[in-house]
Amino acid sequence: MDKKFDRRVELVGRDRIHDGFVKLDKIMIRHSRFDGTMSKPLEREVIIRRPAAAVLPYDPLRDRIILIEQFRPAPYLVEGPSWMIELVAGLIDPGESPEQTVRREALEEAGLTIGRLARIGAFYSSQGACTEKVTCFCGEVDSTRAEGLFGAKNEDEDIRAYSVPADRFVDEALSGKLDNATALVCGLWFAAMRARGSGIWTA
Repeated sequence: MDKKFDRRVELVGRDRIHDGFVKLDKIMIRHSRFDGTMSKPLEREVIIRRPAAAVLPYDPLRDRIILIEQFRPAPYLVEGPSWMIELVAGLIDPGESPEQTVRREALEEAGLTIGRLARIGAFYSSQGACTEKVTCFCGEVDSTRAEGLFGAKNEDEDIRAYSVPADRFVDEALSGKLDNATALVCGLWFAAMRARGSGIWTA
């Protein structure tokens, strides 16, 4: 791409049209086009979400991955799986680092204490409509403590945590059975690391 391309954005207007747990803004915006002109004012609706963090809990001693399962209303509305298999994740609180978030969420959602952390990367969960950016890690855990029911009672969370062999998790990532972004991104990373012979951590 031409390094001289002039990237300009003009925020013409912005209004908050919903201010609940999920915040929704209507914006009027212009941006430079690839032909050098400016676009006309574009009206867009954007979901405003705090950044989030997710962790793939891995027990290198037993070679097992810890997953969680919980009810999700959004997939239900489009006839998807109402209970989804996911990774531990949560929104980053003000003043908190992504690393602190995944350690807090691992304890809350799966009763896990994380040891070493390896950063996987970060991505926008739905860049066409949402500001949420998710930072992902792989976290070292003891899988013998990863069975049971968890979740924050004040948030009405109902979460089941369980462990699976790492090879099974890799198979599901490569076969397309993982149907949410954080699990798929982290699963493909984990599969690539194993294919390269990277042990991530040794026992």
